[in-house]
Amino acid sequence: MKYIKNILRKLTIVAFAIIISLPTLVFAKEAYTTTFNFENFVDGKYRSFDKGDIKIKVTSSCDEDRCKKKEFTIILYRKDWIFNTNIGEVDVKYSGTTKEKWTNMSSGKYKLYLVKDLDGAHLKGKIKITQ
Repeated sequence: MKYIKNILRKLTIVAFAIIISLPTLVFAKEAYTTTFNFENFVDGKYRSFDKGDIKIKVTSSCDEDRCKKKEFTIILYRKDWIFNTNIGEVDVKYSGTTKEKWTNMSSGKYKLYLVKDLDGAHLKGKIKITQ
């Protein structure tokens, strides 16, 4: 009888631990990492996000002399019924790391659009998108 009570107590503790951790597992924020390699523009694909902030960390590189002190633009679009809505844009260094965010976003599908001057420079890098 003690053996069964001991097993039931252990199962209860394990079940309680699982129940407590469920909100963390279900509502964990997703992170997306994407790479880019372009000369003119990149039209990203839509990703689903919950209500809240959308943060980006961009690491880019351009080894050419013409890249010094230059920036390209990242535009955040939200998918709507008919048209895409331009939520806002940020300027990002051709070479280096830049962190930016858009605050108080509604839940929905969003994409990034990267565009730069037609200066012949070739940019590559990665973007980590989190909430």
